[in-house]
Amino acid sequence: MLITGGGAHNDYLIRNIESELSGKDVEIIIPQKEIINFKEAILMAFLGYYYLNDKPNVFKAVTGSDRDHIGGALYKITPKK
Repeated sequence: MLITGGGAHNDYLIRNIESELSGKDVEIIIPQKEIINFKEAILMAFLGYYYLNDKPNVFKAVTGSDRDHIGGALYKITPKK
């Protein structure tokens, strides 16, 4: 189980999760602080990478969509002269 976001900094929460999962075949992974704190930026970059490589980044199994598809838009910004 990968734990990220603010909850990963909450020792009480982590202890309770570990207690609930004790004896189960689940490994708890808490990544480096930089990944925890910047996961949203990392996820947006991941979605952008998939978009730019014509790979689905919206999955019906996760979102309830009718099908897997590519979400997002790319806008070219031309600097003013």
